[in-house]
Amino acid sequence: MDSAASSAWRFRSSGTSPTQRCTRALASTGPAYEAIQNVGEAEFHRAAVEQAQGQLRDGLPLRAEINVVGYLARKPEGAQRA
Repeated sequence: MDSAASSAWRFRSSGTSPTQRCTRALASTGPAYEAIQNVGEAEFHRAAVEQAQGQLRDGLPLRAEINVVGYLARKPEGAQRA
């Protein structure tokens, strides 16, 4: 069973730049791990910061819209635990 939803992360300006916090949050996701393995950490970081900077709006927090997919597995009735 799976379900998909749209979500948004918001990063306000306080201390660390919102683009840096957004990039770190994005890098912590599973798909980012695979991207980092393919293009390298430096290139991933550069591209993520570039994309985040394009979303900045004066006076507003940085907003990153993401699609989230969750998977739920269930053990069949009567199945024994391994």
